[in-house]
Amino acid sequence: MTSFRNRVLQGFFCDLGGTYVLRLITFSVSIFLARILDPSDFGIVGIVLAINGFATILIDFGFSSAIIHSRDISDRSLSTVFYINLIFALTSTTVLILLAPALSVFFENGALSTVFRAISLVF
Repeated sequence: MTSFRNRVLQGFFCDLGGTYVLRLITFSVSIFLARILDPSDFGIVGIVLAINGFATILIDFGFSSAIIHSRDISDRSLSTVFYINLIFALTSTTVLILLAPALSVFFENGALSTVFRAISLVF
C-alpha cells in the first residue's frame, strides 16, 4: 500500500512540475514576443495562438491520459490512438488552412491568413 501511495504522489508531483514548467516557458515566450513585436503584430500572434490552443485541445480528446492510466495496454490500442490523433491533426490542419481567408476577413486583418496557414502546420 505504501508503494502505491508513493507512486501516486510521485506521479502527481511530476505532472504538477511538468505543468508549471510548461506554463513558465509559455509565459517567458509571451514576454519575449511582446518585447520584440509591435502591438499589432503581437495581437495577430495572440489571436492565432488562441485558436491553435483550442484546436490542440480538441485533437487529443484525452486519449493520451487514458493510455497513461490504463493498466493493460495492447499494441492495437496504442496504434489506434496514434492513428486517431494523426487523423484529427491532419483534419485540423486542413480545416485551418481552408478557413484562414475567412478568419482573416472576420478579424479584419489580411496578415492573419498567412500566419494561420503557417501555424496550422504545427498540428
